[in-house]
Amino acid sequence: MLRFSDFKISSKLSILVLVSALITGIVGWVGVDALSSLDAKNDALSKAAKTALALAKLKEDVVARNRNGFRLAVDLSEATLADIRARNQDRKTSMLASIDHLVRASRDDSDTTLMSEDQPRVDALRDLVQTYASNDMVSTAEQLLRDKVDPQKARDALRDGNLKYYESVLQIETAVKPISDKVIRVTTEIAKDSTAEAKRVTSLMLTIIVGGIVACIALGLLIAKAISSPIGRAVENLKTLSGGNTDLQVFGIGRGDEVGAVAATIATFRENIIANRTLAEEAKAAEVRAAAERKTMMLDLANRFEASVKSVVTGVA
Repeated sequence: MLRFSDFKISSKLSILVLVSALITGIVGWVGVDALSSLDAKNDALSKAAKTALALAKLKEDVVARNRNGFRLAVDLSEATLADIRARNQDRKTSMLASIDHLVRASRDDSDTTLMSEDQPRVDALRDLVQTYASNDMVSTAEQLLRDKVDPQKARDALRDGNLKYYESVLQIETAVKPISDKVIRVTTEIAKDSTAEAKRVTSLMLTIIVGGIVACIALGLLIAKAISSPIGRAVENLKTLSGGNTDLQVFGIGRGDEVGAVAATIATFRENIIANRTLAEEAKAAEVRAAAERKTMMLDLANRFEASVKSVVTGVA
């Protein structure tokens, strides 16, 4: 069975690098996915904001156009008429652009601000706006000036006409209200969802980052210990051998990493030291035996010489 100690040191460091890269990749993937989600919500929020702005601009243009009519009733002159004619044309263009935006939004499946069920209300509002935009008091004022109608009568006629148009303003405001309420509600919901999503993503990324840092530190400490501790024990074995002590258990025998290779070398050194000591002891013992044998031989030789001399002396006597 493959053990962690069987991995080479380079492989252990590679595991640490791979885990760090994996955590970095996860953080990056979560970030990209979160950005895509936030981008979609921001796009929806942007569309909702544009629709809300179109409604607000429509209401402003309608009221301003009616107010211009009352201004004519107060000051019916060529200069005022020319100024209001230009202003009303700008307001008309703006109103039609706003209502066109609302119509497109109600028919755009990607825009969740106004849905298909809102189309009847938007179409009814469009009809009211188009009718209101096609009529104003400018043409009436022009006719009154051409006919040189009495100023007071002209002002009364313009005031009465504006009061009539004001009913159209009220109808438009009434038609705008439910649409505006829907847009405000949807915009608020999208804004809340975007905020909640941003908080969720931030929390998730922080959790992954912190967890990744802790995991990398833990794995780093584990690998450091798995490298330094065996090497330390191998060094202790070498110190013990260098002191001449061969009575030790070599650490790391059977490991598949560099420590195992060092342990095998230490074991070989130990065996060689033991073998050299054995040879030295045998050589010393052999030398002792040889010296003893030489001494014995010399004594024997001396004894025999002495006996031979005694024999000669006895024979002569």
